[in-house]
Amino acid sequence: MFSLTDHIIIDAPADQVWEVVAGRFDRIGEWATAIPASAALPAAPAGTLPAVGAPVPGRVCHTGIALVPEATETIVEYDEAARSLTYQASGLPGFVTLARNRWQITALGPHRCRAEFQAQLQVRGALGKLARWWLLARVGRTGQHLLADLRHLVEHGTVSPRKQRQLNRLTLQRSRIIRAPLPDVWEIISDLDGYHRHTDTLAVTTVISGAGQGARRRCVDSSARDWQETCTLWQPHDRYVMDVDVSTYPAAYRAMFRTFTGAWSVAPVDGGTQVTIRFDARLRRVPGLAALARLHAERGGADMEAILDSYQRTAEQQAG
Repeated sequence: MFSLTDHIIIDAPADQVWEVVAGRFDRIGEWATAIPASAALPAAPAGTLPAVGAPVPGRVCHTGIALVPEATETIVEYDEAARSLTYQASGLPGFVTLARNRWQITALGPHRCRAEFQAQLQVRGALGKLARWWLLARVGRTGQHLLADLRHLVEHGTVSPRKQRQLNRLTLQRSRIIRAPLPDVWEIISDLDGYHRHTDTLAVTTVISGAGQGARRRCVDSSARDWQETCTLWQPHDRYVMDVDVSTYPAAYRAMFRTFTGAWSVAPVDGGTQVTIRFDARLRRVPGLAALARLHAERGGADMEAILDSYQRTAEQQAG
């Protein structure tokens, strides 16, 4: 096992900092750059005793890291009087046998405090040994950003510039395993003209020029608003990318997005083909827009699931 400790001095009352760390434990995604999004864990995982007095059992963190896209962090020790808590992560790669963090907020005066964390990590096997130093470096860098983001939030009342840049980006990704051969699935998802048949949000999709990389497509939504997009990457039986020409977007969308990109990919898996859809957007810097966009993202995620449902029905019907 190895551990790493770091701290920062914050010009704010200890109780104010403790409220962010503990009272808003599940909302870390609102201010920490290391966690693009988070949500409360409704109950402790099976076999884990919840910490008495903790405001929530834990949280689910969306990391934005391909190796560990999501991690569950359960509070296992909690001491309100001492302003300390310890949480343990699960859902990590198999070579990580323990990942635990302890936070301590110590008053240095009525308007000054010390925020400290201690990270403990234990790995196993050859892969764990190889990854050990990379993990240690990442934990150290993430911890420094976390402390700096915390100080900025408490001292200034706003998220850090680094977090604000992240909030001005929006990413949605959904995947589905379809029990059909990869070439057949690719044929369905790469039909640029037929995309509207898989989503209720579009009435028409028509390729107006080109084919493959460089193809240009016109889209018309269910409210008869239209725009154009270009295929900027085309790798047959692998993936393709569509970039929206934001200047052709309807006014409402143009006011929200600086860029908008969609990527579709396929990969062989046991029993079929995995299809992944990913949407990436850069938002304009408009007060309140990031929060509004994230509310709409819930609907966007549901729309992506509906598209995957349609792909799956079509492919599996064709496969018989």
